[in-house]
Amino acid sequence: MALKIKPKLNIVELDDGNVVDNYSWTVSNKKIAREQCPRLILKEWQQTRSSVLQGINFFAHQAYSGYQAYKGFGKGPDGYNSLYAAVKTGNEYVLPYYNEYNHTVTNSWNRNKGIVGNSLDTFIVNPAKAIYANAGIETAKQWEGTSEALLMVSFRLLNTINPSVDIAKNYKLINALIYNNLLDRQNILVAAPPCIYEMKIPGIRNSPACVIREITVQNIGQVNRMDAPAGFEEIGGKIAIPDAWNIIIQIQELLTESRQIFAGVTDKSKVITSINESLERNIEDIVDSANDLKDRMENKAKPPTLTDLEQQSRTA
Repeated sequence: MALKIKPKLNIVELDDGNVVDNYSWTVSNKKIAREQCPRLILKEWQQTRSSVLQGINFFAHQAYSGYQAYKGFGKGPDGYNSLYAAVKTGNEYVLPYYNEYNHTVTNSWNRNKGIVGNSLDTFIVNPAKAIYANAGIETAKQWEGTSEALLMVSFRLLNTINPSVDIAKNYKLINALIYNNLLDRQNILVAAPPCIYEMKIPGIRNSPACVIREITVQNIGQVNRMDAPAGFEEIGGKIAIPDAWNIIIQIQELLTESRQIFAGVTDKSKVITSINESLERNIEDIVDSANDLKDRMENKAKPPTLTDLEQQSRTA
C-alpha cells in the first residue's frame, strides 16, 4: 500500500533571498565590499510527513543504499541521508555573517558504573564509608554526547538608501522569514511544522539539518506612518515603517556534529545531507527500484540468447 501523505504547502516564496548581494544592508555601493562579505546560507525545506512515516522511509532508504553497495553501487548507508523528508520551498537566504562565532565543541563525559560498579558500591564502598572519612573506587567515564550548536546571525535592512525599492523588498523578506517559521494550522486536525533548513558558513560550518529557534525583528531609528509597501496593499491603510529593521536570528542544529559532518567543511565531496526530497517517493517506489536494479544485474550477467541477437539485428 502506498504511503503518500502530502500536506498542502503554504509558504511565502521569495524571488530573491540574497541579502548580501541584492539588499540594502550596508551603505557601501562598492562591489568588492559585498564580494568580500562572509556569508551564512540557509536552504529552506518544508516537512511533509509524520515522524512515524519519516522513520519508515529513512530505514527503507538506508536498507536500499545497503543493497546498492552490496551490488557494487554507491557507498552504502551513512546514517544521515533521508533522515528528514521534506519539500524544497525554493527559498535560499544568503545573509551577512560578521559574528565572532567560529566553532564550539561541547562534549559530555559521565561515570557509567554498570552492574559491577553498583555492586562494589553496595558491598565494599558503602561499608567503608562507615569506617573512614571518605571512600570510593575510581571508575571510567563514558562519552555521552556532543551538544548541538546554537549560533546567531544579525544584520540590518536599511529603508533609507532607495526607499521606493528597499521598503517593499525588505518587508517581504521579513514577512517570509516570520511566516515560514510559524505553525501552519491547515484544519481542525492537520498542521505542518515550521520550516527546516540546511545551513552552510563556507570554511566554518556545515549543518545538514537545523531550525530557526528564534527570530527577532527590531525597529531602528525614526519610525514613520507610511503607505503599505507594494504587494501588501491589502493591509488596507498606513503602517509603521522605521529607518531600518534589525534582524536577529538564532539557529539551532538538529544533528550532533560528527567527524563525517565536519569533513564537509573542507571537502565539498564529503558534504553530508540529511534532508531529502526524493523521499516523496513511497515505500513501493523504493521496492520497485530495488527490484529493477536486481533484474538489471541478473540480465547483465546472462549471456545473450539467439532470440536476443535476432531482435538486435532487426533493430540495427
